[in-house]
Amino acid sequence: MVNKIVLEQLRLENDFTYEDVATRMGYAHKTSYYKKLNNRGSVFTLKDVMKLCEIFNVEPNDLLLH
Repeated sequence: MVNKIVLEQLRLENDFTYEDVATRMGYAHKTSYYKKLNNRGSVFTLKDVMKLCEIFNVEPNDLLLH
């Protein structure tokens, strides 16, 4: 499971809006990202995690709950 606190910190450190991250992930609308971030019906897939790693220049272990 993705550590949403770390993900939120990375988003803020990079001055990205939810819309910025959603666009970089290829989502049509920010609500897709926001729903996954808040576990509202969808979860981040392995592909999503790898894309987030690319966006924030981190390793998968940096994003996952331990």
